Amino acid sequence: MRWIRRIHLYAGLLMFPWVLLYGFTELLFNHSTLLPGPDTTIHHFQAPAPAGDGTPAATAMAKLVVAELNTEGATEGRQTYRLVNPDNNVFTHPAIGTARTDGSRYTLVMNLDNGEGYVRQRHDPRKEQNQEEVTPLERGQTVSVPVGALSEQINKAMAEVLEGLGLEHGAITFRTIPAVEFDLEANGEVHRARFATSRRRPVAANTARTEKRVQSGRVTLVGKATEELGWRSYLLRLHTSRGYPAERNARWFWAIAVDAMFGTMTFWGLSGLFMWWQLKRTRRLGALCLLLSAVAATWLAIGMHAQLVR
Repeated sequence: MRWIRRIHLYAGLLMFPWVLLYGFTELLFNHSTLLPGPDTTIHHFQAPAPAGDGTPAATAMAKLVVAELNTEGATEGRQTYRLVNPDNNVFTHPAIGTARTDGSRYTLVMNLDNGEGYVRQRHDPRKEQNQEEVTPLERGQTVSVPVGALSEQINKAMAEVLEGLGLEHGAITFRTIPAVEFDLEANGEVHRARFATSRRRPVAANTARTEKRVQSGRVTLVGKATEELGWRSYLLRLHTSRGYPAERNARWFWAIAVDAMFGTMTFWGLSGLFMWWQLKRTRRLGALCLLLSAVAATWLAIGMHAQLVR
């Protein structure tokens, strides 16, 4: 138990920065207006009541859906439907809109049930730059490349792996080709460039001679940010960064820290149980805490499962 207590203590000291980061970034995810940054202004508002008969938007939408169901059902001889419990009509998520001007970007978030919301106004310094001085690659250039032969090679390699494992399989598909980095020379100067494909699968493009698969993506210069990364965006991207990249760079070592975080927090929980059980005077109160925690966690798990599968 002495060794467990010591490891419990030093593991907490070792992983304290990551615990602080994960806790703080979870707060940012949960409160979208927190820490807006010096280039961002938050405008809260209360939208006016809807025009016309004042029917709430959710109820108006529900009426349209029910009317359409009854229209289709009448032609097929099905039963008719009636809208009941109007107080239960709600939108599950706020409406989000975006707009741009020459120097600002606006993100509008509005709760359609009560009209409350906010506008995030972010200053865009790129609009103030002389666009003639910025090359297309510095801005980020969108291109479409034929990837038919490469897609076939990847499919063939994956099929050979499955067959080598003795597994039966059907057609193999993958969403996107991984981003590729390469050295690019322009005007006698060598740059590091990256081509990141879009999340859409390659589409077939019919030509006069052949049919080829085309993948769209964006080419940028590595180290040439297309936009400023504020503290909020930086912290949130840190929180969601995961997986081991092909290169052994900072992201690779960050993935090690994520694994260490998992191991440390798991050990904290288990070692805490051992340390609690060793103190006989705390067993009764500790057992009550564990029971309440188990009940609350089970209730939340069941409730969130019901929400997420809708």
